Amino acid sequence: MEIRTAYQSYRKKPYVARWSENGKSRNRFFATEKDRAQFIESFQQNATRQDASIPLIEPRKLIRWQEAVKLDPAADPVEVYRFWLQRKPAQAREILLLDASRAYLQMMVEVGRDVNYTGHARKALEDFRGGAGDKPIHTYDAEVLREHLYGLPYAAVTIRHRRSHLLCAFAWWVEQGWLSENPVEKVKLA
Repeated sequence: MEIRTAYQSYRKKPYVARWSENGKSRNRFFATEKDRAQFIESFQQNATRQDASIPLIEPRKLIRWQEAVKLDPAADPVEVYRFWLQRKPAQAREILLLDASRAYLQMMVEVGRDVNYTGHARKALEDFRGGAGDKPIHTYDAEVLREHLYGLPYAAVTIRHRRSHLLCAFAWWVEQGWLSENPVEKVKLA
């Protein structure tokens, strides 16, 4: 991976390292040329050490994990991140229903879910957004979901399927740390 360098005298940290990851340009700024050189050396060592049999980890994320391990070697980064997400202010993690739905449907495609099943999930999410509006997902509670499901002009079996699709989507959003609980679990159908 090629890392380009630059000097920008107007910056507080004028020494720049630039590279590209997955088509995205990345920058890191340093106060001294020596700091930048050390970063580049460490970055390139980490980038070449990755085994092709393990999932690709962006070098900048790998470096951040290494920095976190230096703070407390016994800490599990995933648990720390989950803890942080649970305490993060709600307004800082407001993900709209449309964006959350797109991410969920993309995940279904990536894991190879059946096209028909994905289509049914898409329709369930579109109907919900059409009735409840495109608001941050943490604002939907069990009452909103119950009103939506009981208001659908479908047979009972179709409504159960719609609830199932919403249950799975909200469960995935909980796994992502976007929600603290799944409100669909509180909606019971007759």
